[in-house]
Order: sequence, then structure tokens, then C-alpha cells
Amino acid sequence: MTFNVLTVRAFEQVYQPGQLYPQLPAEDGQIVATESGDGSTSMCCLAKYAVVKDLRGRVHTTVAQTYGPTRVVVTDCRVAVSCEKFTKGSTWVGSGAGVLVAATAMAVSAARARHQRQGRLMVGHLRYDWISRIGANRGRCMSLEYAANGQPRGLELQFLDDISLLVAQDIVRRVAAFRLQRAELSVEHRAVLERLRAAELLQPAKGKWDCYDLPGSLMVRTG
Repeated sequence: MTFNVLTVRAFEQVYQPGQLYPQLPAEDGQIVATESGDGSTSMCCLAKYAVVKDLRGRVHTTVAQTYGPTRVVVTDCRVAVSCEKFTKGSTWVGSGAGVLVAATAMAVSAARARHQRQGRLMVGHLRYDWISRIGANRGRCMSLEYAANGQPRGLELQFLDDISLLVAQDIVRRVAAFRLQRAELSVEHRAVLERLRAAELLQPAKGKWDCYDLPGSLMVRTG
């Protein structure tokens, strides 16, 4: 089984706790259920879509995708996404308008999902242990790369505003701070992460991508 980040979950079903997927919120005021490691400085925004891609080969294939506004939550331990509209293997990305907003304002859409999708959401998250590279362009696209059972994968987000560089910077600083808490880091990895904890904005050329490489990533392992 290759982990693809996104999965469909139902509000009326009880799921066993685990690391691979977030729990659904118990109350309408949340986007995904809060974890103890999330901290108190979460950042929330809206994306046009989220898509999981298989990065093997020159042509990257789509594994799973949301469409319509997708909520993105950046915490101190993970990047979580949720959407009430979803499809698997589709290339249609939807449309809409959005800006950086507070989590409480975005929760209205999460509450409507219980009715609109018969109480189901597509949810997923990438924990900071897993992310190996963060890429972005000067527009609205950002990618979070990871490896699952030895296979390279990427979670690509297209935002509704030109915020990709800012979001990438925020995430890489959080990942670096998270990993620096590990006692087993090598001297080389610790030095790189210390620099990334105060990372500057990426500087991609027009029409190109730039990236942060993160040492010490752990592979996602599933049964």
C-alpha cells in the first residue's frame, strides 16, 4: 500500500487513532481535530485544489485530488487539508476566490460539508517528520514532497492568491524548529536546520520553481 495523503472519511464513523490521517472535528468550530502538537500559532488559508502526485518518471501522474475550495492548516507539527468536494484521479480543479483567513471563519464550510457530502470529507495531512522538500513558484503553487514505502510522492497546492512563497517560508521554518527537537540529529543536519529555522523567502526565476531541501526526513511506512 502506497500512502497518498488524502482519504475520504465520514463524520458518523469512528476511526482508530493513528499517524497517517487526521481525525475529523468533533465540533463545527474546527477544520480537523486538534492534536497536542499543533501549538497555538496555526496559519490557515484556502487553496483552489490539493493534488497528490506520483513523482516517479518524467511525467507525474495524479493519484488523488480535491476540487473546489480546500482548507489548508499549517500547525507546529503538520500541514493538514480538508475539502467537502473531492474526486480520485480527476484533473478538474474547480474555481473560487479566497484569502488568508482565520480558522473560525473557515469552519463554516466544514460544517456545511456534513450535509453537502452526506457527512463526508476528504482529509489528509503531512507530518513534519515526512517532508523532504518544499517547492514554490512566484504565483500560487507550492509542493510538499515525501516518500511513502520507498515511492516519491508530492502534495501540490494551488492557492487562490499569490501567497505560495510566504506559505512555503512559514512551513519550512516550522519543520526546522520541529526537527531540531530531535536528540539524534547529526551535526551536519542540525546546522542546516538551524539555518532553515530563519529561512528567507525562496527566489525562483519568473516561471520557475525554487525549493528548500530538508534533511532528516522519515519515510512514511504503511502496512
